[in-house]
Amino acid sequence: MKTVKLPMRRSWILWVTLLLCAVVNAQNSNRCKTPLGEDGVCQRYQDCPKLNNIAMKPDKSCEEYKHLWDSRCPEKSDLFCCPEPECYTPLGDDGVCKRIQDCNILNKFATQPNKSCEVYKHLWDSRCPEKSDLFCCPEPECYTPDGIPGQYANFRDCLELRGESQDINFALNSQSMIGYFVVCCGLWPRPAIVRGNCINMNTAFPPDIETLCCGIEATAGNKIIEQPWLAILNYQNQKRLCAGSLISSKYVLTAAHCTITVPISVTLGEYNRNTTTDCIYDKDCAEDPVTIKIEHILNHHKYDPTDRAYRNDISLIRLEKSVPYTDFIRPICLPLGEPEDVGISTNPKLTTAGWGMSDSMAAFDVKFKVNLPLVDLAVCTASLDLPLYRQICAGGVKNNDSCSGDFGGPLMYKTTKGRNHIVGILNFGSKTCGDGQPSVYTRVSRYNAWIYRKIRP
Repeated sequence: MKTVKLPMRRSWILWVTLLLCAVVNAQNSNRCKTPLGEDGVCQRYQDCPKLNNIAMKPDKSCEEYKHLWDSRCPEKSDLFCCPEPECYTPLGDDGVCKRIQDCNILNKFATQPNKSCEVYKHLWDSRCPEKSDLFCCPEPECYTPDGIPGQYANFRDCLELRGESQDINFALNSQSMIGYFVVCCGLWPRPAIVRGNCINMNTAFPPDIETLCCGIEATAGNKIIEQPWLAILNYQNQKRLCAGSLISSKYVLTAAHCTITVPISVTLGEYNRNTTTDCIYDKDCAEDPVTIKIEHILNHHKYDPTDRAYRNDISLIRLEKSVPYTDFIRPICLPLGEPEDVGISTNPKLTTAGWGMSDSMAAFDVKFKVNLPLVDLAVCTASLDLPLYRQICAGGVKNNDSCSGDFGGPLMYKTTKGRNHIVGILNFGSKTCGDGQPSVYTRVSRYNAWIYRKIRP
């Protein structure tokens, strides 16, 4: 049999064609039809807002159970057919094209007096492609702090938040970016708060602080157990060092600039980076640290890696599997509101912790912490000559400050009840550790709504 040898150019074109066909076939194999005949894509139901909203309802109807069952993808029993969104909002959320009067959130924007330039831009960018009279309306509008789909409402119109038994912290965390008295009101009642028993409460959503499952250090005076939410980001090139904070069993909060070089995993429960078993004076010992691979990284959509001021420098890291809560691994509480609202201005000592990096660019082996004063933002902005936005300045104490290896790590405050809250994420500081220049942190309270909206079960 005679072998026909293709010219090099024709052979290269053939291989490219075959590769493109394979990619197209792979994409088509993931296509599906929903029970309603809509075009869809096979994915986990937790990643599909429409299906997840049905699955989370506590009192599903028979029709809803049937819809979930019929949404399973053929030959992929662990995946479900998710209808493709009709549009995407300016924030990147799934949406449906509607008249602006029929979209609760956009109508609130459109009718509010004295609209800012940012609001006008959001309305303009919400127009549906090829449907200039319709606007992309997010569905659902929002998620409550415990993950229940909700819609924006005035505080006095939300019965869930007006009840006398409702804790004030949950109400504060339900505030939206639209206005001070506008909250995310759940579409169905909250489950009763159960205090303690944190092992059975490790869900993807940050714990309600009334459960006592966040921000608590298990044993006072045990340095190993201090800051059990502190995380190390691991990279292919171990010369890089960034930190993060566990905020739930599935999510770590860090700086977006720490993910430009993509981390591959996260280590929790670490104290001494150079020992297998961590002990202090052979008395206080820790369990072995846990390293978990990263499933997904979500940076804030307005983060710009070329911005010298590191504005919107915040990122959510979703872990491949849930982290078990122990004395050595547990989440920190998210902030209750603006730092000034929770007494930081009258008690200006904050705390940061990490493994740092010395002037010789060598990371410290043992976790350390330092107390830092809050620095007036106007003074900080003037000294740095940078346009800071939704940020906090702290430190500026000679020989006592955060270092470059602490990037992404938390700036914390402790309430009178002993709970620790994350108030900032380290963006940048001086090149020389503790040279008297303050460090700049992302102000986490300004991103509470973004965090709750982006977390998925």
